[in-house]
Amino acid sequence: MSISPVLDQPQSIDYLDLAGGPINRLANHELICWLDADCNPQEVYWPWANRRYVRSIVMRVLDWQEGELVPLVTRFFPGHQETIAGSEGVIVTKRLCIPYQTNDDRSLFWLLECQAEGDRLLRLEIDIDWGEPLTQRIVDGLLVAQRNPGPAQGLYRQSNAESTRVFGNPHGRPDAVDLDDPAHARLIYHVLVNGIVEVPFVFTVSDVGEQLAWSSFLTLREVEEIFDVSTRNWTRRLHMGRLWTPDPAFNQAVEQARLEAVRHLQRHRTGMAPSDRCTVHVPPLVDVWDALDPVQSRNLLAHLRRVAEATEGRLPAVLPAFPGEPANASPEALLDANGAYLRALAAHHRRHRLTAQLLQEHKPAVQLCTDALILLRAQRPDLIGSAAQMATLAQILANAVELAAQAGDDVNAARWESELHYLLQRTGSEAPRTTRFDLEQWRSAAGWRRCSDRPDHFADPWRGMQLAAAAIWEGAGLADRGDAIVVEPGWLQRWPWWALLGFTLTEDRRLSLLWDGAVLHATRPVQSSLPVQVHRQIRLLHVDEFDFDPVFEMIGGEAERSAQTVRFKPGFQQEA
Repeated sequence: MSISPVLDQPQSIDYLDLAGGPINRLANHELICWLDADCNPQEVYWPWANRRYVRSIVMRVLDWQEGELVPLVTRFFPGHQETIAGSEGVIVTKRLCIPYQTNDDRSLFWLLECQAEGDRLLRLEIDIDWGEPLTQRIVDGLLVAQRNPGPAQGLYRQSNAESTRVFGNPHGRPDAVDLDDPAHARLIYHVLVNGIVEVPFVFTVSDVGEQLAWSSFLTLREVEEIFDVSTRNWTRRLHMGRLWTPDPAFNQAVEQARLEAVRHLQRHRTGMAPSDRCTVHVPPLVDVWDALDPVQSRNLLAHLRRVAEATEGRLPAVLPAFPGEPANASPEALLDANGAYLRALAAHHRRHRLTAQLLQEHKPAVQLCTDALILLRAQRPDLIGSAAQMATLAQILANAVELAAQAGDDVNAARWESELHYLLQRTGSEAPRTTRFDLEQWRSAAGWRRCSDRPDHFADPWRGMQLAAAAIWEGAGLADRGDAIVVEPGWLQRWPWWALLGFTLTEDRRLSLLWDGAVLHATRPVQSSLPVQVHRQIRLLHVDEFDFDPVFEMIGGEAERSAQTVRFKPGFQQEA
């Protein structure tokens, strides 16, 4: 099966070929859910509240005369999934979207596009399994479900509760409702279709009361507009720092890895963190977000810094979900957890020079985490006694020495360097080297899976993120030294061409690169052993889903600010 070089083309799979059960994970910074082939969400989880808010929502679309519509194909997009179903004379496209950077991202919404020849009456049957008993009622045509609601108050008789969910159509009421089972809800709507009709539904959550959930619902009631805004935002995010090479399979895998990094970064009450709050998953997130938005990387690192200070340098394997919650650090997890923080911070500093202020902010946490590991080695030789464990500790100490030197902490730098030399003498090793990702064997190294019964994915998304990071930081050889941008390509240089477009250096500084086989074109002055030509702008034209005939266009030179334009047409490998 050939691989399309079109990165913005959604993957489409015949419905009958898809596996049963959940096959696709959608998430923004607020909510996480799994979808089956029919775009029915399952296990909707809100990290902020550290709680599952619904077990499943199943929506069936039936023609009044023909019965349930037959699903034909399912398509997978960054921020939504859609299933096209139909029968004689009627087609319905059911979309389930998780919004991105909209008025309120604590929501899911459905957008059904119904097309029919003549008048057709559709019946929408919606079954909701909350996974727990809730208090349910219909208010102004919307379903409100709450856990342990308090007394109704105020002009609108709304209730605070431990958690609240609101579901419904913003512009219509259900024709039938069954709320007899407190753990389930069944709603039925009827839609008359003549031509094209769009039918929206919205699901919003709140960890407090009804008012907040209603406010979220009202901000999203124009679902068509929100869908367009969200789609543009997903596209804009993934276009930043996009990598192009002659290998379509590699490009698709890197793109999916970057998407996984966006989907696995969530907002918790304690700060930004990986979806599962595992400390060891911070480094792969930082590695990818350093190329997407370094501000988010610093938010992740600041979260670990705060926890390290609160635990005297004993980072837990799983970060607390709520402020004030015990960290539950264990000696067995300390080497990995503390190492994850120090490794991620040092790597971030190499790519995007931390300011003196930020280095000083992290300085106490770096000292606490490093000293805790040194103490652990002395007190628990059973935990750091093998050659592999000592080599890991040596790498961590090398990062700590580097950070201390950069922060002007000469005393700790000398002390930790002495400890490092002691470890190297005991193990008979040389100075530790950073383990590099195997870009030559990237498929196996990243666990990339291309299956016929589900969308392309990584066996482990965290390993997949390592692929995206390695492609930028090792392949393109990019580093922002603050006063200079260095580009020394590694593995990517063997290709006849490659490009990195819209890379974020800082909030107001971006960089685009193109290697055409002879010259490294850049939108900023860079230091490189390759011949460099600076342009005002580099853009890639004709890469739309339906119009793919790519041409790189370099506009103007830095010195003369001229309007001179240079074009380069890339070629792609054909892979069966």
